[in-house]
Amino acid sequence: RTLVKPGRGRWLLALRLGALALLILILAQPVRSFLETRDIEREVAILIDESDSMLLADQRLSPSEKLDRAELFKLTSVGNRPPLRGVSRLANRLSEQLRHEETALSSAPSPAAGLESRTPQLPEFFDSVNADSTALSTTLQQLASLNLPGEIRSRIDDYLKRSRDGLDRILSRAEEAFQAGNGEELIRQLSVAREELDGITDTLPGTFARADEWFYNKLDDPTRQQIDEKAATPRIEIARRILE
Repeated sequence: RTLVKPGRGRWLLALRLGALALLILILAQPVRSFLETRDIEREVAILIDESDSMLLADQRLSPSEKLDRAELFKLTSVGNRPPLRGVSRLANRLSEQLRHEETALSSAPSPAAGLESRTPQLPEFFDSVNADSTALSTTLQQLASLNLPGEIRSRIDDYLKRSRDGLDRILSRAEEAFQAGNGEELIRQLSVAREELDGITDTLPGTFARADEWFYNKLDDPTRQQIDEKAATPRIEIARRILE
């Protein structure tokens, strides 16, 4: 005789099969993937310190800092300030481009592999650094034509020589190495170009400070007083003016 009736047996078999199927499904760990696109409005919050210290004016500012604040308030009296900021911006950008490309080439297993991987980007790289190098030489040439004092003029002449006679020649050799497929020589020339630029960027802050001091001191008393008054503006007003 049977222990269970046929109908009940079929139900038990169905339950066992269902449990087995559920166990297999759990072990398979199914995952449902889907993509959802949403527009997110990003905001940048800029906070201004409004503590009592921000109501004070900075004291003992250098001539460069005073002239920076005068430019912030758009005083026409600083319009003839020696444009060394342009030199700094171009030299630092050139140095960063050279460092980035040298690192990209050197990180490959070999110079040849690095050159092969960077070949699509190198023409644009050379166009960019050659344009910046030309702009740097042009800006330095304009500075050299100004009636600057001897020490500053000597520094500008040195920068111009490094840029026009040194850097341009080195970049030309680097481009020739690229065209010849010589990755090792290309890396070497990029390193030499960066070292040549270091001779400018390392000493430029001191030259900038001396040029600003010379420019500030040769202004007449009323103009210097006007600049000093703007430089004595409370810190919070300076911060707000920067954000305008």
